[in-house]
Amino acid sequence: NKPYSSHKQPIHARDVFMASPEAQAAAAELHGNCGEADNQATMNACFMAEYAKADASLHKLYDLELEKLKGSDRSDLISVQSLWLKYRETECKLEADQEGGGSIQPTIYYSCMEEKTAARQKEMESNYERDNRP
Repeated sequence: NKPYSSHKQPIHARDVFMASPEAQAAAAELHGNCGEADNQATMNACFMAEYAKADASLHKLYDLELEKLKGSDRSDLISVQSLWLKYRETECKLEADQEGGGSIQPTIYYSCMEEKTAARQKEMESNYERDNRP
């Protein structure tokens, strides 16, 4: 019983095109330097991939933290993470929606998701280090 419902579906129909094998292959060649993409589909795919890596890393850390917690501490982490996931999703959707459906919208969305996920990872790592001091 450890809810962690990451965003798994494309947010818009055009994301399906953006995630085409061609865009994914071109994005992989950028090695995280998404701003160097030569077209919007590749840039979108790159930011989606960067977000997926950050989310997988956070999920792994979350699972490790959850394993060591018991009782109310465990329940509290589950509650906090669930609320944080809703916040992240809503905040990034709002940020991306400011573009009014333009082709850059997925880039803004996934860039925001990656940034917020990386920040949450650092926050959890800091808590983990603090909790494991002698």
